[in-house]
Amino acid sequence: MRTAELYLGDLEDFVWRRNALAKELRQAGDEDEAAQVASLKKPSKVAWALNQVSANEGRLRDELLAAAAALGKAQERLMAGKAERSELREAAEREQAAVGALLDGADLSAGAIERARQTLHAVALDEEVRRQFEQHRLVTDHEVAALGGLAAGVAPNRARAKPAGDGAKRKEAQRAAREAEVHRADAERSVEEAAAEAERAQRRLREAERALATATKEAEAARARLT
Repeated sequence: MRTAELYLGDLEDFVWRRNALAKELRQAGDEDEAAQVASLKKPSKVAWALNQVSANEGRLRDELLAAAAALGKAQERLMAGKAERSELREAAEREQAAVGALLDGADLSAGAIERARQTLHAVALDEEVRRQFEQHRLVTDHEVAALGGLAAGVAPNRARAKPAGDGAKRKEAQRAAREAEVHRADAERSVEEAAAEAERAQRRLREAERALATATKEAEAARARLT
């Protein structure tokens, strides 16, 4: 059993497997590694699900990483006055599509989808989160905060890069980034609304099934009384 396997095995017995590995390492005389393994935290449900997707859906994982890189490059080009806003918008849409494709493969409830979405956007924003995602070792959910008007998906070193050109170019770039962020937020709301409607439909179906079962029992009881 390897350390990396801890994050890809069954979530419910993570603590048992972690402690077993730490014990094995101590018995082998590797106290330092045993202590490191024993300190590993159990992943959240969202982090665990995204680890599974990262490990099992290599094509989708690589597309997200490539889309995030393209979005950062488009941001840089726009701020340097070398690109149009449409280039940034297209790059943002590609990143959103990559996130959506990964979420399709995640075993998550509707309520956890938004936390997973934010975590996947953080993969592009934060180098440490990206490293954990690539190694299938995410531990917790992450939130994306706007950095100076930059759209989600821009890596930190790019987000903090000094913009070239005058103030007008900088404002233009920030406005384009905000538009891309609004577009992403609208898409997220649409997904949330669709998920909520699906849950309501399932609830109505369950209520109808219960009503049908009750009516069937009542009809059977009525027939029994008649006979």
